[in-house]
Amino acid sequence: MKRVTPLISALLCLASLYAASGDAAPPRPYEFVWANRTSDEFPPLLRLEAADGWTVVCSNAEARLETAADRALFGRSVVRLSYRDLGARSSLRLVPPAPIRLTNAFDTVSLWVYGNNIRGKPCPAVALAADFTDGEGRLVRQPLGSAAHREWHLMTGVGKRPPGLTFVGLHVKGGGASGWQSIDLTSLCVYADPQRPDQTPPRPRRGVQLFASAPQGINVGEGRLPFPNRVQTVIPPPARLQRKLEFRFPEDPLDWSDLAFRYGDSPWIPLAKGGGLFPRDKAQGAQVTFRQEANSLVCEVACPEPGIEEVRFGVAALPGKVETIGWPYYTYRYFNQWDNPALRRTECGMDPCFFRPETAVVRFGETALFIGATFDWTQSNASGPYCIRRGGQGETQLTCGTIYLPKTDGRRNGCFERFVWTFAEDVRDTFPAIPNPPSPYRREAGSGSWCSFAAKDRAADAAYWRAVKAAGMDHVIITDHESGWRDGNESFTFRTRPAPGKGGDEGQRRYARTLIDELGFRYGPYNNFTDYAPVNGYWSIDHAGRFGNGQLIPAWNRCYSPKATWCVGMCAALAPAIQSKFGFNTAYCDVHTCVTPWARADYDARSPGAGTFAQVFYCYGEIMLIQKRAWQGPVYSEGGIHWLYSGLTDGNYAQDGEYDFWNDPWLPDFDLRRMHPLCCNFGMGAPYMFYGSRNDDVRRQGAGIWLDRFTAATLAFGHPGFFVCGRNPGNLDLERESYFPVQAIAARYTQAEAVDIRYAAADGTLHPTSAALVNGAARRSQLRITYSDGTVVAVNGNRTENFSVEVGGRIYELPPNGWRAETADRSVVSFCGIENGVRVKYATAPEYTYRRKDPAN
Repeated sequence: MKRVTPLISALLCLASLYAASGDAAPPRPYEFVWANRTSDEFPPLLRLEAADGWTVVCSNAEARLETAADRALFGRSVVRLSYRDLGARSSLRLVPPAPIRLTNAFDTVSLWVYGNNIRGKPCPAVALAADFTDGEGRLVRQPLGSAAHREWHLMTGVGKRPPGLTFVGLHVKGGGASGWQSIDLTSLCVYADPQRPDQTPPRPRRGVQLFASAPQGINVGEGRLPFPNRVQTVIPPPARLQRKLEFRFPEDPLDWSDLAFRYGDSPWIPLAKGGGLFPRDKAQGAQVTFRQEANSLVCEVACPEPGIEEVRFGVAALPGKVETIGWPYYTYRYFNQWDNPALRRTECGMDPCFFRPETAVVRFGETALFIGATFDWTQSNASGPYCIRRGGQGETQLTCGTIYLPKTDGRRNGCFERFVWTFAEDVRDTFPAIPNPPSPYRREAGSGSWCSFAAKDRAADAAYWRAVKAAGMDHVIITDHESGWRDGNESFTFRTRPAPGKGGDEGQRRYARTLIDELGFRYGPYNNFTDYAPVNGYWSIDHAGRFGNGQLIPAWNRCYSPKATWCVGMCAALAPAIQSKFGFNTAYCDVHTCVTPWARADYDARSPGAGTFAQVFYCYGEIMLIQKRAWQGPVYSEGGIHWLYSGLTDGNYAQDGEYDFWNDPWLPDFDLRRMHPLCCNFGMGAPYMFYGSRNDDVRRQGAGIWLDRFTAATLAFGHPGFFVCGRNPGNLDLERESYFPVQAIAARYTQAEAVDIRYAAADGTLHPTSAALVNGAARRSQLRITYSDGTVVAVNGNRTENFSVEVGGRIYELPPNGWRAETADRSVVSFCGIENGVRVKYATAPEYTYRRKDPAN
C-alpha cells in the first residue's frame, strides 16, 4: 500500500473540493472553503484580479506587475507585485488604469496582501498605503501597515476622509531585498464603517463591586464570577507593628502632596508628593476618601463624570538611605507592546513603557520598616497603570498611577480607583493579596512536568512519546502549540478543525487517544482568544479591538487583537465543541497571561467596558474558568503577567523576561507567599525565557550550567518542572535531566505552603527574608526553604561561591547551581552537589531512581 504523506493528503483533500465543484481556479485557503467565504466583507472598490492597465512607477527600485493565475482568494487570480532593490530611500507607486473618484466620505481602507516574510525574515517587510487626492490635487495617504507576514492577511487603515477624494494608487516602501521578491494583492475596499451596534450578550457579574456607580462593562448578567473572592480585594491581610503607625490625610483630597505618615516617634514623612487627580479642574466633583485599615492606608476615588486623565501615587520623601526591592513576577510589564497612538511615550523613558512595583526598606534605628503600594486592579476603571518614573534625588517611587485614555467617541471613562499603601516589619506583609480562588487542579498540575510540543508528523510524534514513557517518565503534561492546528502560516485560533496536513479530525483523535489512553499522559490542545486572523471563518471587523483613533489593534503575525467581550462567548462555544470531538484532559490557552490586560484594552465606544483594562482582565479570567470546565483538567497560559491570574489559570510559564535572573538576586518570596498557594507555574518558563539573550552562550557551556541553573531556580521558586524536549527518541538525555530531578519532589512541595524562607550570609548563617534584605544576605541567592509538610529545599543560586547548608540534620556542600531537596521522611530526594570531591546529581523517589552518568566536575 502506498503511504500518503500529510502534505499529499492535504493537496488531495483540496483538489477534491475543487474537482467536485468543477472549478479549475487555483485552490483558495482551506479555511475560506470551509467557511464558504466567496466575497469580501465589504464591496471592493477594485477586485484586483488582473494587472491589465496597471502601471508601476519606480523610485530607486525595480518592479513589475502581473496577473497571478496560480493563486486565488475571492476570484480566480490576483495581482502580483515583484520588486528588488527597494531600500529605505526607494518606493513604488502602483497606478490604476484610471483614477476613481469617491463621492462619499469613508473611514476605512483594506487590502488583502499575500506576504513574503514573518516579521522581517527572510526578507524585510514592505509598508503599504492607499493614495488619494483631494479637489486641489493634494495627496491624502492612508497607511495600511507593514506586510510582515506570509500567506493572506487583511491589511487595514482607518482615518476619517471627506467625500470627493480620488483614488490614485497604492504606495509601497521599504523591503530592502537585493534579490527579486514578490507579494500578491487583491480586493481593495474603501468604505465607511457601518458601526453596527454591539450585540454581545452579558456575562456574570464581577465577584466584588466596591463602587455602586462604577460601570461593570459586560459583567451585568446572571450569576457572579468567583473573583475577586474577598471584599478587601488586594489589601494585604493585617499585620501588627511594634511601633505606632499614624497618617496625616491631605487637606485637599485632589492634591496628595501633604499626605504623610509617622512611625513611632518619627517626624511626619511625605508619602505622595505630586500625587492626586489630574487635571484638577476636571476632578472637582470627585469623591476622594482616605482611611487607615490596620497597617494599610487606603484611598478610594469615585468620579462618574468623565474628565480625569490620571491618578498618580506620587513619590515618597523617605528618610535616610533607602533601598528598594523589585520582586520577580510582580510586574506591570508593558502598557502596550504594540503602537497605541494615544500613549505619550516621550514621558516613559523607554518604548514601550515598563514598570515593576518596588518595596522600600526604611531604617528607624534598629528597626526596618517595609513599604509597598498597589492600585486595585480588580476595581479600577482606568485604561491601565501609567508607568512613568517620577521624583528626584531623595524621593522614592514605589509604584505608578493609572491613566484614562479617550475612546473612539473622544470621551474618557469616569474615574474609579482604590489605591493602597502598606507598612510592615515583615516584608511579606506588604505583598498585595491576589483575590482569586485557588486552582482546583493544583495536585494534577503540581505532579506533572509540563511540555508545549509543536506537532510535526503525528506518527513520529507518537513514537517519540512512546519512547519517553518507556524511559520511565510517566508524569508529563503535554499540550500542542500552534502547529497542532495548521500546516504553515494559516490561522491557528477560533477553529475546531485541525489542518488537512495534520490528518484533520481523525489524525487529532488518534493522537489524543495514543497520548491519553495508551500512554496515560495528560494531553490537550493549543488555543487562544487573543490572536484573530482575518482568514479565519469567524472573521468580522466588528470583532476586532480598536485603539482610540479607530485603528484595529494589531496582535501576532497576521492577526488583530479581538474584543475580549466577544472572545469569552466564543470560548464558551468553541472549547466544548473541541472537547466533544477529541476528549482532552488539559489545554494550553496561550498569550492571555503574557500580554497585559492594559495592552489589550478595546477603545471601541460601542463595546461594553470600552477603554478599561478591567474588562479584559475579567474576560480573560472567565475564559480560564470556562476552559477548566471544558477540558475537566488544568489550563495553562504563557505567563509574564500571570500573577494577576493565579488560580484562575492552573499554571503558566513561570517567566519574567524583564528580571535578570543571571545577575540579580533570586527572591522567591512574592511567588511563594502569594502565587504558590493558588496555582503551579512551571519551570522558569522554558530555558530560553530564563536566560534570555544569554541562552545560547550558556547552553554552549554544557548542561552542567544550562540545565542545572535552570533546575536550581525551578526548585527555589517552588515550581513543577518544565520538560525539555530533544525530540529524538534515541537520545533522551535532555528529557531525563529536566524531568527526574524535579518531578517527584515538586509533587510534594507544590501541595504545601512555604513556612520558612531563609537566605545564607557570607558566614553561612541563615536569615529570614526581612533580615536578609537589610543585611544584604539576600543578594547572595543562597536559600533554604521549609514547607508545611516538612519538605526542605536548599538551593545555591550564587554563580561563584559554594553553599554549605544543613538539611535534615546533615551538612551538604552545594556548588554554584547546586541543590538539596528532600521530604521529611527522605522518601523523595533530589541532589546536585559535591560528594567525595566530585559533583554528582541524583534523585530518588518511590517511582524511580536517577543518577547522571557523566557528572560535571
